[in-house]
Amino acid sequence: IFERDQQKRQQKEKELNEADRLKREAHKLAIEECRRNQIQYLKQKEEVEKKMGMLYTEERNREHQLQLEFERQKEAAKRQRNAEVMKAQLQQCNENAQKRSLEKTGKLEEDQKAIEKLKGEDDLFNEFISKEMNRFKIQGK
Repeated sequence: IFERDQQKRQQKEKELNEADRLKREAHKLAIEECRRNQIQYLKQKEEVEKKMGMLYTEERNREHQLQLEFERQKEAAKRQRNAEVMKAQLQQCNENAQKRSLEKTGKLEEDQKAIEKLKGEDDLFNEFISKEMNRFKIQGK
């Protein structure tokens, strides 16, 4: 009986030791699984952060390109407006010069008419003087 009890006790100890060993081994496996999961998580997190960084950089570059394009369009529009203003000013200068030229031509024509009128009056005056001088000569004065 003693031997059987002792064998039962040893068997129980063996079973407890085996259960304990299996428990430790399961615990060890769980820890290893947890570490693997943590490493995998950190790798995935690093990849996601890397992708996010790349996406952010791409977005910033795209925004920068859009800003440059906006500035180029703005500058082109400004040059276009300036060219239109310059064209309008040049046209206005030409119109003003043409207007002054027409006014000058009109004034010259008026002056020419006035000169011809004065010349006609001068001719009448000279004719009158000539007649009066002839009359005075005839009268003997």
